[in-house]
Amino acid sequence: MNKLDNLNSWKIFLSLANTRNFQVTADYFESDLSTITRNLDTLEKALGQKLVFRKTRPLELTEFGKKAQQLMSPHLRKHQQIISELVSVNYLFEGEIRVSVAQGLSLYMIKLITEFRKYHPKVVFKLAGHGSIADIENNLADIACVTGKISSPEIFLIPRGKVTYASIAAPSYIKRNPVSNDPAQLKEHTIYQYDGENRTSPSALIRGEERFLISGENVLLSADILTIKKAVLDGAGLCLDMPLPLCKAELKKGELVKILPDWHVGEQPTFIAIHQNLLTSRKHRTFAYWLRDKLVEIDC
Repeated sequence: MNKLDNLNSWKIFLSLANTRNFQVTADYFESDLSTITRNLDTLEKALGQKLVFRKTRPLELTEFGKKAQQLMSPHLRKHQQIISELVSVNYLFEGEIRVSVAQGLSLYMIKLITEFRKYHPKVVFKLAGHGSIADIENNLADIACVTGKISSPEIFLIPRGKVTYASIAAPSYIKRNPVSNDPAQLKEHTIYQYDGENRTSPSALIRGEERFLISGENVLLSADILTIKKAVLDGAGLCLDMPLPLCKAELKKGELVKILPDWHVGEQPTFIAIHQNLLTSRKHRTFAYWLRDKLVEIDC
């Protein structure tokens, strides 16, 4: 078989193009680094062109790699859609699936559940919990979208990449209260910071080896990320840890702008979590991996 016809190699390349990280891609495919590297080598050799600059961190695509990503992405999405439709013809699932998601992901989840039910209309979904491992451990949910370092013998984790956080403000706020690139001046501003069940609050801003602790009476904690987003959009203050997928539309429209460009609160790994006992359930296992692929596709 022509090496260029190997869909798995193209899937690995597109994952690298999205994650820009060999280890994250290896985790995604539940493989080792050597297998990922070997697949990329084979693809590049068959094409006669380099797809990725490997020495940069994060990885960067070559111009040819960018073109390959643009051309192949819609074809692989169509392939996945065809497979889903074929599977649904031969095997219709039914029964309940309980899913736990953080508030910021709930709107995406409703759309994805609607799409999944086109293939499996007899599956009934229940959104429960707050996107935490505890929701599965306490039998409130079967599957959860979780963030951060997690260790539980009862839980099987399916890696789906890392979430990046943005420090943001509304242009109207910055016009009234200019923000410099020095985090020491943050004490002069109102800062909204997430403090909920599904991830830990960041303790510091990071720039290389430097760390600046986030603390003070001007830091307002909230377990409601959408309330924080609205407060920032209304020009009431800053946010240093807004998940980028949750604000990228507003950033693109200019309703929000990034601040402190040299500083960040770091990234956190994200997973689809499922109880070990449910791995034998084809319905739950199929939905968990389908959900992982969809969230990676829409960069959530």
